[in-house]
Amino acid sequence: MLNLIRLKSEVLQKIGRNLFLFQKMEGLLKYITYHQNLSSPLDKIADTQEKSFQDVKCKTMGQLIKTHLVQDTNHENNNSTIEEENSISLNIDFGPCYYEYKTQVLKDLLDERNNLVHHSYINFDLNSINSCLEVQKQLDSQETRILSEINSLQGIVTTIQKSKHLFIDYIKSDAYENQIRLAWLQSSPLVLLLKELEHEISRENGWSYLGEAGELINKRTPDERVLLQKNYGCRSLKSLIVSSKIFDIREEGSRCFYRTKPS
Repeated sequence: MLNLIRLKSEVLQKIGRNLFLFQKMEGLLKYITYHQNLSSPLDKIADTQEKSFQDVKCKTMGQLIKTHLVQDTNHENNNSTIEEENSISLNIDFGPCYYEYKTQVLKDLLDERNNLVHHSYINFDLNSINSCLEVQKQLDSQETRILSEINSLQGIVTTIQKSKHLFIDYIKSDAYENQIRLAWLQSSPLVLLLKELEHEISRENGWSYLGEAGELINKRTPDERVLLQKNYGCRSLKSLIVSSKIFDIREEGSRCFYRTKPS
């Protein structure tokens, strides 16, 4: 014979279990939302992270879901700004099918969560065995749906964490150091001046004589030329042109010519 007291206890335990699972789901959504569109100039990354953390921490589950389901259609434009500002950015795009499917799934779970938190089966009769059995059935079905979504969100979190580790490994690598140096060289005063001088001294075939460019550089920015090796790590303008990787170079005997590579 079914024991009503035991059934009541099981129902209350399952309500608590599902509330705990909803809290876990909310925590995963906070983690994903925090990382979903995180971008900042490198010198302000700590402040940006703190601001984003405080913003996410105060969001309700409904707000988290709404933010999670907003597609960032401007991430390409954002990335171009990031490159200009020497910043870092993390953009997560799940694709249109994901958003279409998850919109209804997460909305339904949010409604169920709100009902559980604020109403807790208000029409549920604790003194009825049949009522207890029916609520248990509903709670078990709800648990299955929550766990399915938790597994989906956990997969996203795991991917983010792996990506972060890969990024950290990259910025510790020689390849990253070389890329930073290359980016600095390509936007350095001497390289920019070499590009400008092409408009003044290039021949009809598009090639510019490096010797003539060197004479003009000595007149306009003598300090940069003197500090070529110290500031640029290059012993000559030819070495600088080769290291920058944005110029083609051609030699005619002892004379060296250069031109900007086509984009």
